[in-house]
Amino acid sequence: MSRAAMACWVAAAMGAAAPALAGERELAPNGAFEAAGAADANLPAAWTPRVSGRTAVGWPAGEGVGGSRCLRMTADPNEKWGHAYWTSDPIRLTPCMAYRVRFRFRCKGHGVPCFSLGKVKSWRLFKGDTEGRWVEHDEVVVVPPDVTDARFSVNNYNRPGKTMWMDDLSIVELPLSASPLTARLRRARGAVAAVERNVAPLRLTADQQAELRRMRASLAAVEVGYGRLAKGAATTADFQSIDAGLTGVEKAVGEYLLTVWVPDPNAPPAVARPTSVTRAVEASATPGPDGRARCRLGLMTLADEPLAVRVAVSGDRAARDWPVRVLLSPAGRAGAWGEANRLGTLLLPPGTARLVEVEVAPAKAKPGPYAFLVEIEGLDRTTEPGRVTFNVRIPAAR
Repeated sequence: MSRAAMACWVAAAMGAAAPALAGERELAPNGAFEAAGAADANLPAAWTPRVSGRTAVGWPAGEGVGGSRCLRMTADPNEKWGHAYWTSDPIRLTPCMAYRVRFRFRCKGHGVPCFSLGKVKSWRLFKGDTEGRWVEHDEVVVVPPDVTDARFSVNNYNRPGKTMWMDDLSIVELPLSASPLTARLRRARGAVAAVERNVAPLRLTADQQAELRRMRASLAAVEVGYGRLAKGAATTADFQSIDAGLTGVEKAVGEYLLTVWVPDPNAPPAVARPTSVTRAVEASATPGPDGRARCRLGLMTLADEPLAVRVAVSGDRAARDWPVRVLLSPAGRAGAWGEANRLGTLLLPPGTARLVEVEVAPAKAKPGPYAFLVEIEGLDRTTEPGRVTFNVRIPAAR
């Protein structure tokens, strides 16, 4: 999967941070900042301050949410380069798992407050004065497969005259069912099953058959590692293997997102189906009685997800000014061919063929061959484009 995370901003009301749900273990060390350190009662437990230049840190009582304690960082109005920041003790994390990170902050003065869960995610947030309001940031992040611990830090740097406060840090590991790793595995299972189903009646090359075997083997290895993960027995190496295996499956599935072929022009659209997996084909035609040459193409995605594509047609130098139209008709459905939109985009439903007809009107053409390149490019999904060489032959006058 993509490892994208969702994030939201809300202005927080005065009060305590939302507690962890039943069964969730709070991982943020002294995230409410109320406990004093054992070695130094003037500092919050599990947090270390750092300063450089004319800056200062504080652990004030009464300045946090609801009058609690919090972390404070202040820069002198004439200090341009100084830093003031707090860093937590190490936080144990599980690779590839999702964590909900929440914290509140307020600022006085201008400048972007910076927060970081080291090796996982950094945030540069609201850059202005919050005018006394506490702002809450709430986001789900995913731990990389090679990360097992991190420190949380909050930093006020290069901000002359700015003061910022942070309170109510919460870091909670989400259940395995909510992990993007689980979502990736679910998608991989469905995609592999769809590819297997759709390629079963097709002719495959020896290389393609080997690709399918590798895809099955990768998914099987992921399932073994995921089984250990579900039992709580997975190691860091297991997480790395699961991530690498899913990446391999996703890449292999990407090879089957698009197949292009030249169907029988005399056959009805309802029977248009591919016979092999290919993205490079060639077609030839001569102008018909109406003076136009036509090339009909079949497009289909063999996975279990729709694929948005763009069809672009370009002629060689001698034919680049010839009028060209791209017509569409869904296979398996009766009806007139309709012209594609100006961008030449269409959606390929999962496992359902669609037909495209490229219509060329030769303009003052001399006898001879002319070549057009028809490119089918994926829009929302990375996939190898389809390329069709359409040769238009203008016969000599009799």
